[in-house]
Amino acid sequence: MNARELIVSIAAGAAAAALTLSALSASVGGVLLSSLAQLPIFLVGLSLGTQAAAIAAAGSVAAASILVRLEFGLVFGLAVGLPVVVFVRQALLSRRGADGRAEWYPPAGLLLTCLLLTAVVAATALPAALDPSPGQVSRAREVLAGLPPELRPADLAPEALDKLVRFALGLLPGFLGIGFFFLLVANAALAQAILVRFGWNIRPTPAMSALALPGWFATAAAIAAIGAMFPGASGVAGTSLAMICALGFAFAGLAVVHALVLNSAARGVLLAVAYAAILLFAPAIVLVLLLGIVEPWTRLRERFAGPAPNL
Repeated sequence: MNARELIVSIAAGAAAAALTLSALSASVGGVLLSSLAQLPIFLVGLSLGTQAAAIAAAGSVAAASILVRLEFGLVFGLAVGLPVVVFVRQALLSRRGADGRAEWYPPAGLLLTCLLLTAVVAATALPAALDPSPGQVSRAREVLAGLPPELRPADLAPEALDKLVRFALGLLPGFLGIGFFFLLVANAALAQAILVRFGWNIRPTPAMSALALPGWFATAAAIAAIGAMFPGASGVAGTSLAMICALGFAFAGLAVVHALVLNSAARGVLLAVAYAAILLFAPAIVLVLLLGIVEPWTRLRERFAGPAPNL
């Protein structure tokens, strides 16, 4: 790594910390900017390599620690910087195929990496879900009271309200994981798109149509779903993992959609319509999820896009 790349990496880390701190303004714009905190690290990582991403992550921790305090910097590094470094490291793995061409780490591997990181982040909220403090219960009640009237439940007895609050807290790890997952994927995709636009990307963009979950994934999801039926820690952990597995099936379903229109002359238009339907209509989301679940038996993706690359 030369001096220029080192300076760029450190600057990216400082930018990541600055974007995160913009959330302290409590404005909508500040919160939106903070959601892009991983973008600078992804930009240097996917263009300069894993070492650059690690330096940027370390720089972001140092900047956040100096500007706020050490504890904040360490939490920031674990939640924002380290996941990017892990993702970049996996994304840039490659090997030589039989034809001598580079075979990049497959889309399914990248998805599983994201899901594993998501599960780790979700696990940090398990203590609050299993044994919430009085303050956490109180804040949950305030959030519930602040909902619009049409979303807020009717007047409940104190016991029923307490059960509802604790049920909501039990879903906290899953929703925390889902939020983390989408931020990670969105920042990675945006960084890759920018780099491809300027020709600075190291690896080509993975094809969604080449994504196929391994056979064991459905078994893991079924075990998580069974665990969700039990009370206590098993139920909370199982529910959280089932929610995370649903993300995997949703992406597998999207892979089927991409494969179906792969050779169509109107591919761009059809994908735009499909994504608009997914964003606007709940039944479309359910359909995509079901496509991902039944894909191992129907093999629709494989029929239209061919075998997926091996992990």
